[in-house]
Amino acid sequence: LVGSVRGQALFNDLEIKNSPNHGLYLGYNGGGWERNSVVRDVYCHDNWGSNQIDNTENLVVDGFISENDSWGMWTASRKAFVLDGMYATSGHSIVTNVHVLDGAMFIFGYWKSRDDLSLRLSNIYIDSQDIAKHGLYIQNCNNVSISDGTIVAGTGNYAASVTNCTGITFDDMELRGKRSLVVESGYRSDVKLDGCDLNASEDVFRLYGAGSTALFTGCDLGTSSSSAYLINVQAGATASVVGCHGSGSGLIYVSSSSGVLTHAGTSGLGLEAYGATSVADGGTIAHTAKITPRYVQVTPSVAGTIATVTAIDSTTFTVDFSGTTTTQTVYWHAKY
Repeated sequence: LVGSVRGQALFNDLEIKNSPNHGLYLGYNGGGWERNSVVRDVYCHDNWGSNQIDNTENLVVDGFISENDSWGMWTASRKAFVLDGMYATSGHSIVTNVHVLDGAMFIFGYWKSRDDLSLRLSNIYIDSQDIAKHGLYIQNCNNVSISDGTIVAGTGNYAASVTNCTGITFDDMELRGKRSLVVESGYRSDVKLDGCDLNASEDVFRLYGAGSTALFTGCDLGTSSSSAYLINVQAGATASVVGCHGSGSGLIYVSSSSGVLTHAGTSGLGLEAYGATSVADGGTIAHTAKITPRYVQVTPSVAGTIATVTAIDSTTFTVDFSGTTTTQTVYWHAKY
């Protein structure tokens, strides 16, 4: 189905199947903008090509299912449902109650010159299986909100990827895959996640791009792999983690050249550790943090002792005593 009405069209209660080309295709392919149109309760399946809505202003999608689409057109990316804002400068679009099965959802070109919302995507479920590299891919967008849903990628693929975007927010989302969320290299992007649940087998979160930023608040970051990265911050990027919880397993990586990671009120991420350890003068204590601490505070237990940390590495720190050199319990706090 190719839309030819350029505004205020209603596409309601449709089943589109077994097309030798696209399934649903509205907008640019029909010759102009798709303004103020509504897509409601549409089920597309087993179409050779994608379902695509281009050149949108004030689009409303409420109830859309794509199943096993784009099986012949984009066999690698499997772009089953594509929204392309074509850089519209007015209006905003609302897309809700979307299921994409056996394929991926791609969002392009929702980029407005003002700071108001360009696209709101909510109540979504994407299961891309092992046949699409990404579950959700967002490129060249700003001020896009994604909330209240689940994205599941196959064991070798990414739940969500963001490239060259600003003002992208994920709220109350569950992201699962080889990598839960990747901010791609080569471009500056910024993302915010609030109340999200991320779980991955390789990278729970990976942040690329000089100048890219990410803010996590109240999120759960999990992996069952001891070699996976809960947080991976590459050169030039900055991540902030506030009030988040980690699974206990997994690693933390921050580029030593110019990566930045700040945190507050976290648990289970291995960014800080506490303990009380008996140690001799000049002895070492295993700090158990997942990344080399930036500082370690020590308090001796024997009166008259001054304890000083003289060395810190990825697994231990060294304590020297003065005043008295008696072996004793040292209370310590290590923090990245």
